[in-house]
Amino acid sequence: MQELIQQIAAKAGITEQQALVAANTTKDFIKGKVPPPVAGMVDQFFSGNFDPAAAMKAAADQQSDWMSKAKETAQETTDKITDFTHDATEKMTDYTHQAIDKGSDFAKEAASHINEWAKQAGGWSEDAMNKFKGMFGSHTDKK
Repeated sequence: MQELIQQIAAKAGITEQQALVAANTTKDFIKGKVPPPVAGMVDQFFSGNFDPAAAMKAAADQQSDWMSKAKETAQETTDKITDFTHDATEKMTDYTHQAIDKGSDFAKEAASHINEWAKQAGGWSEDAMNKFKGMFGSHTDKK
């Protein structure tokens, strides 16, 4: 990294301290643009300790860890969706049974009221007919 700092300072006409800031900014920029498994290689490269074989192994290990975590997260998400679906199904079943029970109760109560109203209507019509007959007399006049 020291060689890079010196080249930046010389070519840009700035101090080594300013060149250090430029080099670190460049390194951080590059790390921000590469996948996480590669970020370690960028650090190694800038520190002068870059070993391609070790870097590739580290990247593969990081990728393996990342894949394991991704699989674990996917399984956890699937489990949560399954639990949610099961709970929702149970609740819908309960609500459906409650609705059926309430509908049945309503129908029984309505039938009872209709039956009672029919009896009352029958009694009212009989009373009305008797009153009508009483007002006009009976049709059973004897000749």
